[in-house]
Order: sequence, then C-alpha cells, then structure tokens
Amino acid sequence: HITEECTNDISILETKDTDRESYNLNIESTKIEVKATTIYGARYAFQTLDQLLDLRVRNESKIAALRYPAPIKIADKPQYPWRGLLPG
Repeated sequence: HITEECTNDISILETKDTDRESYNLNIESTKIEVKATTIYGARYAFQTLDQLLDLRVRNESKIAALRYPAPIKIADKPQYPWRGLLPG
C-alpha cells in the first residue's frame, strides 16, 4: 500500500497513442504514473485508480491503501470506437 512515507508523487504524462481514450496506469509503492493521450484517457485512469483504493481509508482522510499490492501496471484502450452502449 501507499504509506505515509510516500512523497505522494503523482505524474500525469501525455502520450502519442492513436486512441484518444487509452491510458497506462503504473502504481509503485512510492509513486503513481498516469500516461494518457487526452483528458478522456486520464479520466478513465483516475476512475480505475479510484476503484483500486480502499474507500474506508480514503473517506477518513488517512493513508490511502490499495486493495492489491503494488506494483500494479494497467494498459487500457477501448476495443471498439465506442464505450458503454452499442451504437443503434
């Protein structure tokens, strides 16, 4: 988990992927790195990060604990040109 000794280093970097919703999320014990092509990809990365955090701990404004041990590496991009609902 991310401890109090962590520098709380969160980096957001722009990549040159062709998909505007793609992102890479790398979580280590001392830093979090988000790489995204656009703000949309960054938004999905932070939604994923939110799902990985223990909500009890986060809501009490204490140490952020991850549900899974670091390191965590996620590379995501939509398989189809739409997310959610199928086009109709």
